[in-house]
Amino acid sequence: MGPSALESGFSALAAARWQEAHDLLVQAVAESPSGIALEALGEACSWLDDVDTIEVRERAYRYYCGRVTRGVPPVLQLPSHSTT
Repeated sequence: MGPSALESGFSALAAARWQEAHDLLVQAVAESPSGIALEALGEACSWLDDVDTIEVRERAYRYYCGRVTRGVPPVLQLPSHSTT
């Protein structure tokens, strides 16, 4: 079995492959949400000038503090791009 999406995402971050890291870390969060996966996703988002950077980092913070939103599948909690 190869490296996990999280491990591959970290490798892509370290190599400054921001879009690849983002895509892998979105997958990692969908598979097994955690503060560290969300924190890394927030880093990739920031390098891509993604408008959702702060929301992703806030979600990571909530994971670290144990205040995860219950009842909604984690992948559905990822911020959406909106113009409102």
